[in-house]
Amino acid sequence: EIKLRLQSIVKDASSLSDYYYAVGGLVSIK
Repeated sequence: EIKLRLQSIVKDASSLSDYYYAVGGLVSIK
């Protein structure tokens, strides 16, 4: 149960970091 929760948290964190990198790239282009 705890392991599944940790995996979901890691997955959310990686997708969030990807999102921030994409937004940061768009901002730096402007």
